[in-house]
Amino acid sequence: MSDSPQKKRRTVRQVQYAGKLTAQQADKGISAATQNAIRLAADARLLFDNGRYASARVLAILAFEEYGKIAILCGITVASDSELRSAWSHYRNHKQKNAWWPLLFDRLSGSAFGSKEIAEAFSPTAEHPQLLEDLKQTSLYSDCFEKCVWWTPGANEDAELTNWLVAAAECLASIPVLTTTTLAATK
Repeated sequence: MSDSPQKKRRTVRQVQYAGKLTAQQADKGISAATQNAIRLAADARLLFDNGRYASARVLAILAFEEYGKIAILCGITVASDSELRSAWSHYRNHKQKNAWWPLLFDRLSGSAFGSKEIAEAFSPTAEHPQLLEDLKQTSLYSDCFEKCVWWTPGANEDAELTNWLVAAAECLASIPVLTTTTLAATK
């Protein structure tokens, strides 16, 4: 046995970065989030096509969350030192990353959206981020609800809702993503 002291394993939270980002660093993060969202959308389709609706819903929602990181990363590049902690907290918060999904629904349905719809989507009092988070949780975990009613994911499959979520995630995967570098080049 070695006499050297054992290194204590650090948790993911202990090694997560929370500092300022340059445009190039943000672009790498945007690329990583985009690639992961594309992978998650493709995996969601595979699960859906094989009748695994609850798992497909979870992966489609996770794809939305990965895309939600893009705007947050752009914001981190211009965040002041006092705003960084909050900005990185948003980056790692599920509800913050999925606040924009009603805008995707508008796009897929052919509806136009303007500043009012954008403001409503990102309102701190908006209920839809929690709705998507609840859908993800009930698609992933068994639980016990009021009056001791047990829930098992997959018990009440909703193929139509799942198909819409998977199609929306695939739609996102097909949209070219602008990075901070390409945005700066358009000015």
